[in-house]
Amino acid sequence: MAQPQAKPRVAVLVHDGYQELEFWYPLLRLREEEIDAVVLGVDADATYVSHLGYPVIPDQAFSTEPAGGFTGVVIPGRGAGETLVASPEAIRFVADAAAAGAAIGVIGGASAVLTAAGVQAGPKVAAAADANALPEFFRQFRGQLA
Repeated sequence: MAQPQAKPRVAVLVHDGYQELEFWYPLLRLREEEIDAVVLGVDADATYVSHLGYPVIPDQAFSTEPAGGFTGVVIPGRGAGETLVASPEAIRFVADAAAAGAAIGVIGGASAVLTAAGVQAGPKVAAAADANALPEFFRQFRGQLA
């Protein structure tokens, strides 16, 4: 008898300056499909604020979650991508997740995080130039989780 496939688990990264749609669209779509989506930040007790002032408190910090436990990682752009690229914890998390075979989704300026983590474009990397491309981005990323 075939073993049931494990339910996908996706980390959605957050930091100050995140673009609202680039963060919330993938997070809510993942949850809508009953995928375990966990919001991770550098500090679990911090409140991260979007570029328009909307707050998000992460579920956990990068340091408390092993990257290998995730099937995918979503990295929103705008200011969050710029700030995350300067975070050794975020870079290490993304590099470790990619090395473990996780699908990586980057939106907008978050592609700099991939470069810093040494992750090359390939079949496990989905990218969107901006929030206008999110529906197609999500379809591509979701397909990589299967």
